[in-house]
Amino acid sequence: MGDQASAYRIAKKKKERRVIEAARGASEIIPAGELRDFDEPDFKLETSNGLVGIEITAVMPTPYSNCFSSPLAEKSFREDVVQLAEKEYYRRSGAVPVSVDVYFWKIERGTDKRVMSRALADFVWANPLEGRTTKLFSWRPDLPTGFAVISITEESQPWKAFESLELNVHQIHQQIAARTRAKNSLLRAYRSNLPDSPIWLLLHSGADITTGVPFTADIGKLEFPFDFDRVLFFSARDADVVELRKGPY
Repeated sequence: MGDQASAYRIAKKKKERRVIEAARGASEIIPAGELRDFDEPDFKLETSNGLVGIEITAVMPTPYSNCFSSPLAEKSFREDVVQLAEKEYYRRSGAVPVSVDVYFWKIERGTDKRVMSRALADFVWANPLEGRTTKLFSWRPDLPTGFAVISITEESQPWKAFESLELNVHQIHQQIAARTRAKNSLLRAYRSNLPDSPIWLLLHSGADITTGVPFTADIGKLEFPFDFDRVLFFSARDADVVELRKGPY
């Protein structure tokens, strides 16, 4: 257990370091200097003007379905459904090679992925191409439960699960505020560990649709309540860093 925890910590630190380096490459807001691993906050940055503590945390889109803990958990569930369906389809005698692309609708709490995968395999089996190169089934009442769009194409490619994440301006602001608020509650410990240094918070998001949160047009004008010396938001989708404005509680 100790070795697993140590390996997880090392991998986490490496990932966070890559994020900070990417943010430094995208913007001069984060100064040059040696970045050293630390705990509470995550890193110490030795700059020409002194030491800066940096805490880092991810901002992600909200899951489209409320029965998942995160977008990554939802993504994993959908991929499992499609992979299981593909295996189920090709186990059947006479199965013709096809490529299937799937967009999901809301998945209800307690949904069994094997039930969904069997329903998808049954649907593809029941809708042969019959000389056509593609069949597209979109927002139809006869689609299996939980599916919004199913595309069947005449080619032998792995079946794919595409995203259907819900993301709007209000949700982006909510996610940023929630992550800032959660880390702000730990700031006293960070200041205790680095008492004479400014403490920054770096929010970050990935580049793809599952983990990426883009800038909103008003992001630099909004105010968020926090006690960090600076709060920065690095969006890999925008390849840039913005500084968030401090506002009243």
